[in-house]
Amino acid sequence: HGWLVDVADLWELYLYKLVKMSFPDWDVIYQEEIPAYKGLFFRRAFMPDIVMKKDKDIVILDAKFKKMDFNNSDVDRNDLQQIHTYIMYYIANGFNVKFASLVYPARNEPCNKELVSPIFGSNNTAVGRFGISYMLVGKDNKEQREYETKLIERLRKQIGESN
Repeated sequence: HGWLVDVADLWELYLYKLVKMSFPDWDVIYQEEIPAYKGLFFRRAFMPDIVMKKDKDIVILDAKFKKMDFNNSDVDRNDLQQIHTYIMYYIANGFNVKFASLVYPARNEPCNKELVSPIFGSNNTAVGRFGISYMLVGKDNKEQREYETKLIERLRKQIGESN
């Protein structure tokens, strides 16, 4: 008898723990429930994987355990719509979305690809930034820790914090 393990769930929890340890001055929440259309028959609850809050600043990270070779077809349209729904919810509720990102494991570094843009490609820098984040997969624990550190450094850069 074998055990079935949902690796996508493990990826989400791994990223959550890493972010929570790395950003102690932020409130880091795993799958915060955000309501949509409360009281109506078509109501829903959306749950972004990782939400970081500090005062009115928000960072949204949605973990995706999918192939990432940095090609257009690697980013699913539904995933883009999902995270932009989260972005609009927080903006509509008075939060400052500093950064929102889909986060993937990757085998290789992106080659000369722009990974971050103002939300919706807007020229209005007040609306925050959206992008694709990644963590390379290490061949051993030491290399994996280096890749974790690099991901956290990139996240700090996107939200305007230094270590």
